[in-house]
Amino acid sequence: DLEWLRGKLPGNLYWELGAPTSDPEVAKARAERAKRSNDVYGRVLSGEATEAEVREYYADKRKVSQDYLELALLVIAEKGAELPERDRGMFELSAKMHRDRLAQIERDLADALARRAAR
Repeated sequence: DLEWLRGKLPGNLYWELGAPTSDPEVAKARAERAKRSNDVYGRVLSGEATEAEVREYYADKRKVSQDYLELALLVIAEKGAELPERDRGMFELSAKMHRDRLAQIERDLADALARRAAR
């Protein structure tokens, strides 16, 4: 129930980035955001990004994963018993993947800052 979820988590990035939509403007905004993020990621990997860009890039990735994790945990906690096993499993997998990603982000941030300092 997306309306129930939106009521519980109105500011969650899922609504901006992942919720189903048929709105071409939303799809366009998502594609533009993805392109900007990919461009910055290239600069981060090459060591060409400023320290501020590196920190902003990983802060954004952290916020996305935190929001998606929050959504998955809410669904599991409040609706998990009502969900078919397959759907519950998908939310549990999503939660695990975002926990893992959050741990990896910290390592990636440290690596990116080290690359930048070495330049």
